[in-house]
Amino acid sequence: MKKLLRETENNVPGLLQEMHISDAEAALTQADLPQPVSGSFLRANGPLVSAHMQTFATKLGFALYYEATRKVVPGAGAVTARWFSNVERLNGTFPETVFDILLPPQTLRQGKINVADQFLYQWRMTDDDSMAMFLASFRQSFAVLAFAVADRSKLDIDTEHPMRIVTPRNIKTFLERGIPEDDDGVRGQ
Repeated sequence: MKKLLRETENNVPGLLQEMHISDAEAALTQADLPQPVSGSFLRANGPLVSAHMQTFATKLGFALYYEATRKVVPGAGAVTARWFSNVERLNGTFPETVFDILLPPQTLRQGKINVADQFLYQWRMTDDDSMAMFLASFRQSFAVLAFAVADRSKLDIDTEHPMRIVTPRNIKTFLERGIPEDDDGVRGQ
């Protein structure tokens, strides 16, 4: 464990300090939840965690689109994604209505080995394959909700929460910087 912590600090200086939460903050977080949670809390809304998780969520949106269609997101298309912590699931921030739309969960398999206890994903594609919604969950820790579209303009909508839109054209820049940027700015503000 010490090696893992040391490597984390070497790769992302300041991340461990950003994620630290005091006993008093943990008690306040627990008090705000509708049910007791076993284990410890970590801060997951700092700039380092947010940037890395947003990058991961967006990359996962591109990957799940390929998994579902066996095609890459078209040049005129785009992906937008958001990640949710387990606390957001418990406190009602997570949009539970997605489960009404998504197909049953799947997992990754290699021969007889599967990782259902670690990773599950669900999706739903429109009849014309022009838009897809994906949900991936990682144990009980966090989940990613992503949308992929064949026509980027389908994401030009007002939303309650601003969203970053990443196109195949700017994916290289996005990956190099680790910060999601879209071609024309943030939507939904």
